[in-house]
Amino acid sequence: MRKRAALCLTALLALLLFPACGPTVDVVRLEAQSDYVTLAVQAMDSLGRPIEGVQVRIVEAWQEYDGEYYPASGPSRLRTTGPRGRAVFDAYDLGQAQLGFATTFDGDAVLYDIPTEDEAIVTLEIGSSSLGWVEIDLKLSFNRPYNEAILTY
Repeated sequence: MRKRAALCLTALLALLLFPACGPTVDVVRLEAQSDYVTLAVQAMDSLGRPIEGVQVRIVEAWQEYDGEYYPASGPSRLRTTGPRGRAVFDAYDLGQAQLGFATTFDGDAVLYDIPTEDEAIVTLEIGSSSLGWVEIDLKLSFNRPYNEAILTY
């Protein structure tokens, strides 16, 4: 009886210590902050008055995480300035334009605070048939998720 109790106790002790002898798995929890990205264009004349009817078209975006350029597509890549001379592309517009941004479940474009995924450059074509056309690059980053270009004609 003593042998059986000692054997059971030894087996129980081995079972309790066995997981500690094997390889361990460390769980690493990575929490990356994200921020929605938005860009805007303000068109003004030489006296500082807003110009309505200027077209703003997203051409492409460069994404830092893979170093690739993504051409814009879809109807959300084109805006026309309104009475205040502004055209705005919010996070949803940028997400729908297929520019390579990481997106939320709702389709909003975001940038992360991870050093390899915190920057993008969006190329815009701005103008009209009467004013002419100009192409500009707007840099977006996690630290500056909103960027605005002010053009004076």
